[in-house]
Amino acid sequence: MAEKYDKNDLQTQFEGIRDERRLAANTAYRIGNAFLSLLHFASDEMKAIIEELLKKTDGQYLSKVNDDQAEGLITFLRGLKVGEKYSFDMDGNIIANMIKAAKSISVGDNFSFNADSRFKFDAAGNIIASSIKADSVTSGTVKSGSVTADKLASSNFNEGEQKGFTVAIKDAETGKYRLCIDEIIAWSIATLASLHVKGNSTFDGNLASKDYVSGFAGGKGWAIKNTPTQNVTGQLENRWSGEFDNLIVRGSLKVYEMIISQLLGENDNRIFTGMMEVDHYDTESGKIYLDTQNGKLYNPFRKDDIILVQQYNGMPGISGDNYITKSYELIISEAGCGSIADGENRLDWVKFDSFSSSMENATPANCIKPKDTLVRVDNVSDPDRKGVMQIITVGSGAPYLDVLYGMKTDPNNALKGRLGNLQGINHPIFGQLSGFGEFLQNLYATGDIILRRTGESIDTKIQMLQNLFATRYAQTSYDVTEEDNYLHNGQFLTVTGTDEELVIDGWTVDENEDTEFWVDANGFPVMVNGSATVSGNHRVSIDNVEGRNVLHIENSGLKQSNSIVRKPGTHKEYDLPSTEVEADKLAKTSEAYREVQDKLYVTAIVYAKTAGQLTIGFAPCTAVSGKANELASRAIDVAYSAEWQTIKFEGKWNGTGDFILRYTGDMLISMITITDEPLSNLSKTVSTQILQTAANIKLLGSNIDNVQGTVTKLGIELDAEKKSIRLYVDEENKKLKESLHSEITVQAGRIDAINTWQSETETKMSGLSTDINNVRLFVIDENKKLKESLHSEITVQAGRIDAINTWQSETETKMSGLSTKIDEVKLFVTDEDKKLKKSLESQISLNKEEIMAEVGKAATKEELTAAKNSLSSEMDSNDEQVRKYIDGIDSDIRSDYGTTVSLVKQKADSWSVAAGAFYSDGTLRECGGLSVSTYFTNLFNKKITLDASGNVKNISKSGLLVTADKTALETKISNVDGKIISSATIETMISNGISEASIRADQISLEGVVTANNYFKINTDGSMHASAGQIAGLKIEGEGLTNQGFDNDAYIILRNDSHKVFAGIGGNVLPASTGTRAVARFTNEESSKYFGDVNYSVVCGAKGAVNNVALDMTLGGYVAGLRIKTTYMSSGGSTYATAKIIDKNVHSVLLSGAGYYKLPKMEKWDDGYVIFIKRTTDSGEVHLCSNVSVTIDAVTTKDKVGTSFIYYDRGSGTTDLKIESLGDAMMLVYHRDMSFTVTENNKEKKCDGGWIQYKCPRDW
Repeated sequence: MAEKYDKNDLQTQFEGIRDERRLAANTAYRIGNAFLSLLHFASDEMKAIIEELLKKTDGQYLSKVNDDQAEGLITFLRGLKVGEKYSFDMDGNIIANMIKAAKSISVGDNFSFNADSRFKFDAAGNIIASSIKADSVTSGTVKSGSVTADKLASSNFNEGEQKGFTVAIKDAETGKYRLCIDEIIAWSIATLASLHVKGNSTFDGNLASKDYVSGFAGGKGWAIKNTPTQNVTGQLENRWSGEFDNLIVRGSLKVYEMIISQLLGENDNRIFTGMMEVDHYDTESGKIYLDTQNGKLYNPFRKDDIILVQQYNGMPGISGDNYITKSYELIISEAGCGSIADGENRLDWVKFDSFSSSMENATPANCIKPKDTLVRVDNVSDPDRKGVMQIITVGSGAPYLDVLYGMKTDPNNALKGRLGNLQGINHPIFGQLSGFGEFLQNLYATGDIILRRTGESIDTKIQMLQNLFATRYAQTSYDVTEEDNYLHNGQFLTVTGTDEELVIDGWTVDENEDTEFWVDANGFPVMVNGSATVSGNHRVSIDNVEGRNVLHIENSGLKQSNSIVRKPGTHKEYDLPSTEVEADKLAKTSEAYREVQDKLYVTAIVYAKTAGQLTIGFAPCTAVSGKANELASRAIDVAYSAEWQTIKFEGKWNGTGDFILRYTGDMLISMITITDEPLSNLSKTVSTQILQTAANIKLLGSNIDNVQGTVTKLGIELDAEKKSIRLYVDEENKKLKESLHSEITVQAGRIDAINTWQSETETKMSGLSTDINNVRLFVIDENKKLKESLHSEITVQAGRIDAINTWQSETETKMSGLSTKIDEVKLFVTDEDKKLKKSLESQISLNKEEIMAEVGKAATKEELTAAKNSLSSEMDSNDEQVRKYIDGIDSDIRSDYGTTVSLVKQKADSWSVAAGAFYSDGTLRECGGLSVSTYFTNLFNKKITLDASGNVKNISKSGLLVTADKTALETKISNVDGKIISSATIETMISNGISEASIRADQISLEGVVTANNYFKINTDGSMHASAGQIAGLKIEGEGLTNQGFDNDAYIILRNDSHKVFAGIGGNVLPASTGTRAVARFTNEESSKYFGDVNYSVVCGAKGAVNNVALDMTLGGYVAGLRIKTTYMSSGGSTYATAKIIDKNVHSVLLSGAGYYKLPKMEKWDDGYVIFIKRTTDSGEVHLCSNVSVTIDAVTTKDKVGTSFIYYDRGSGTTDLKIESLGDAMMLVYHRDMSFTVTENNKEKKCDGGWIQYKCPRDW
């Protein structure tokens, strides 16, 4: 017994437990006592605290335990619960087991009850009334004159657990109902338009296709039917037969008796038609020779006869290709008889084509054999040879006589009549026929024809079958995990070993003494189809069915030990409140409860291959005090079933006994479960269905997932009567209390698509609706709890598009939208708050004449509209005043234009607006605009002036450019080529932390004295003074300009672009793009002959000194692009004295004519002069003569005039050099300070200044 402690004692006790180091010292008793003591302490402390609080709050709050009353209104938002069985929900509904009233109850206009009226409930809960009319009726019993309801159900109806019954509407649109009930018994006939069986089915009668007709030759369709036969003991046994066209056995075929029917006209069954046996087949001639039976028979076959051969082929073997029967068909192409003279040896013959056979690798050569019986069954072209008669006296459905016509050419309609037993016919209209009688296509008869079932004459009643087609398929699976199942391995998924040593995890197989394996001579089990063969009929094994393990029990069983089975728990059930209620008071709730055992549900899904008795449950069980045991083992009779069936029972288990599972027959078990909820709650069912009538087709599907709590229904409905197609998917989640609905409806000229999601507090919808004139797209979200709604919608019509967003609460409405018509576009955002009395609105309107943007706020929407109209009027007035001012400046600055346009362009990083006016031919005349971007703002105006011919004369433009570090104001005029005629610019900027300002214009007017930093001054008389300063990279220094510091590329450039003349010196006068430095650049590219037809770029020279250097390149470098002046002289002088002088400016001379030519006169500063000479004529003599030379006397250093000489060949000198041959060439270099004595006319002469010859080539 736990003791009571104060707070300090409790802390000491728990710290002792926490810090304990002795093994096993913290026993359950010690810890339990500590917690019980804590509980007592907490209870006493809490009681004292509550009593103190009650004293302080007495009269301020409603009491939970004492009678009390409230002086004000009490609101319960989520409902009110009084006891366990009586409550009000949040919608105001009363939920109670019983409502007492003195005499009458009245609820609005819809329900009124009075004890004295004819409407009452008796003690058993029945409704007693003259009539009942309701949308649904759920009751145990209804006693009334009539019941009109859309739904009738028993009180215990539960579709998931398959309990109770209901008749409810299935499709409100078509008015179709469905019935859910345990058993339907029809004493006579049940007529169904369609039948879908979800579970097992048992047929006491026959099963056949609609077109079944029995018979060997004329039969069609298929059937499985019963023929009761009396055995040798006098007992009637059921004998089942199957009749099919073909039977293919992929594995083994086991038969007790095999009867082979051949297509022959003999024995009991006879076919009346032409037939003969084959004597032999000649492959070369293609003839089949027929056995005439010693000349007695004659060929009965004719052209286009269809021949059928079908007869016994012997037992399966290689020789017969494993076919028991041989069959083939052919069509006769020719038929003939043998010679009469052959007598008994006569052989008739036929030829054929269109050979066919269902046998593999069949050819005429390997199929047509002697003794084959050829039987005519039809004819391709001759209507008189298409008929066959057959009499069947033994076999399935015998006896009968058939009339067959077109057995191969029209097989589906070949049976024209049958006389005798009709049970072998399953007609597509009449269904399965029975009894003896006649089946005919046409009947001509006299007298009365009486309907057997009703006795009515056929001429008084003709029943027509409905034009209905229906199919339905369903499949149920169970999502049962090991955690759900109290049994271990209840789905037999964990299995090891073989059949003879089978180990099913969690299960123990019963031992049977009479079970013994058959063994071979070596002692190994005899295997059949992979399974060991046993001598007895007791067996437990695991089979694989449809890809999963199933338990197979044959007269045996197995069990699961009690220690493995999970034990059930308990739950609390509270006592009902007292039924004794004092006047004007409610019944008191009860806090008393009792522990109740949990209910368990046992379910087995089985396939009974034979009838037997199933023992299932717990055994042996012992009594446990206070616990019920309703799941003790029990014996259940199970009938043979050709399908899976469910066996289930429920109850409480006291936790004793092993779980037993035995069967006295042959049974498959796919699952055995014990769960604490019905297995149906763990099921998933999917189904599909086709319903077709003349008016509509429905493709329906459903998915019932009890695990997730969802029910999904989907379908496609094509309704010819309503001219519509509907596609829908509905999903309801019972756990989350949510539903989803998606639907598409198509009609001629209209399509509607909608999505809906709904919970208890919120509804969401989206949809698309389109007809010939409209397209509507919308999304809606309505929250009942928050009392808010969102609505977005787009509507499209020819010439109009509207898009709108709306959010609405109880006090506020927000809207945004876009509306566009052919000549107008409107974009708006509004917010109207009725509570705050505030209205906000932004709007952009566009039409063919203007674009207007509005933003405003006011107390009401009306005030806001009035304010916008007033402001718009003010803007129009201001624009008019500006126009008048501009017209006053220059009447030519603007006028009315035929075409004007304004544009606004907006991007992520820029916004631009412009307005322009145009000439009548579409040429822009004048425009103005504003551009704003992330890095600049530009305000501009532009005007284009035309000449008298309408051509562009010049373009004027003014603008203001603003960037973060620069502002530029510019006005300029340029010609049509873009060349600026005149411009004026004012700029301010900050570069590298330095502020700058500049003014550029053809004329700059600065009034008054202009002073710059006291170093530069412009006086009023125009004089300037600069004592210091810098011009570009050049600094004013003393008497000159230098690039002081010598660390920059300052330069001076003089250029005339119109004449393509450039002269520049400085640190670098080449463009940066060349990547090259040049300190001087002089170019003359004049092409207009402005100064004649000669251009000079650089004129330089040096003279007056002994040594004159015009261009010094001793520092280094080469001459790039060197060119020399050339000339062509066609004739020379006739004598030395009359020689033609070569121009001094020429450095390459072609002498193309005979005569005398003279080198140019050499001045003292011509030292180093170079000239190239070549003879280009092959006639006459060509002479090259020296000329006057001015040299410097070495003694007096004065000028000395003399004659120069030519130093040629190997040291010879002359003043008259004869150039001997065509092509001779030389280079001559003038050496001023060289002297040489030449001999001419036997006289020596000293010459100064020598032309040194360099032969090209050296030897001529």
